[in-house]
Amino acid sequence: MITKATLKKYILPLIGLVILALFIKNIPSQILSLSFQEIGIINIVVLLALTAFNVLLKALRWQLLIHKIAAVKMPLKLSFTTILAGVAGSSIMPGKVELTRPLMLKTEYDVPLSRSVSALSIERVMDLVSLLSVMMASILFLPASLNINFMLPALVGVIIILIIVASIAFYTPYWLSVFENMVFMVIKKERLKEKIRQFLNSFFEGLSKLDKMYLSVMTIFSIIINSIEIIRFYFLLQMLGIAAPIAAIGFAFTASIVVGVVTMIPGGIGVTEISAAEIIAQLLPAASKGLITSGVLLDRVLAYYLLIAIGALVLTLSGLFKKDQKEAQKA
Repeated sequence: MITKATLKKYILPLIGLVILALFIKNIPSQILSLSFQEIGIINIVVLLALTAFNVLLKALRWQLLIHKIAAVKMPLKLSFTTILAGVAGSSIMPGKVELTRPLMLKTEYDVPLSRSVSALSIERVMDLVSLLSVMMASILFLPASLNINFMLPALVGVIIILIIVASIAFYTPYWLSVFENMVFMVIKKERLKEKIRQFLNSFFEGLSKLDKMYLSVMTIFSIIINSIEIIRFYFLLQMLGIAAPIAAIGFAFTASIVVGVVTMIPGGIGVTEISAAEIIAQLLPAASKGLITSGVLLDRVLAYYLLIAIGALVLTLSGLFKKDQKEAQKA
């Protein structure tokens, strides 16, 4: 019998790798080689610099959140390292992603997992809000010449989700009660109820430590982080001769990440690439499909798979690979 843990740890990552392999197989080797030549070494260095800058901003955000929620002054260098480890953890160790960064903080500063996991959860909500905000702006600013009728349902859905998230941030105690009642109507096991109650209390306790102005500023900061990723992707496609409006690239980038999250495949491996390529191809039917897929793959290599390799080295040196799931949960 296939358990949920087995599905998350082995089957979903395998599906993602198969999809990625098929995606790469469909790219003609001559086009991929031509893409590298077209971009050039200097431009690749610039794109890598944008990736590093983006990780630095994420590290600064994580540092500020931990200081606010856990009252720990973490050096920016360590925060940068934990971000890289987290990227690798989400892809190499499915199921442990929630504990990669918290465990590193537990080791270095003895930060209680309840606080660091709360900060991590809040960070992910900020990422979701920023992604949806950029997606909404991208849809609104798409050129009129493009066919956007199929995006209108997505726009409505995004607006509804943003309204719900904003109300949660401003009416925290009410939503804590609502979530508990909704979850406990479905779940009957007392032990599981207690775990969920502890998580919700931890999450909303961390959220309560952030005043509304601070939360708004950090959310804007998250929007800037995602915008830099879109700018990098936009410039890469421009270097390949794909003259796509930045609004179209913004929608393709954010929508592909959301698709990857919904499928629950770690890191959205394979799914993110094929989604981004298909969306761009639909919006720009005159553009070369081979160049589009090549550009999507190159961007993912520079901005994601390279970070996995570096993060894996960090995890190895930190010894987190040696911790099994039970030891991590016990910590």
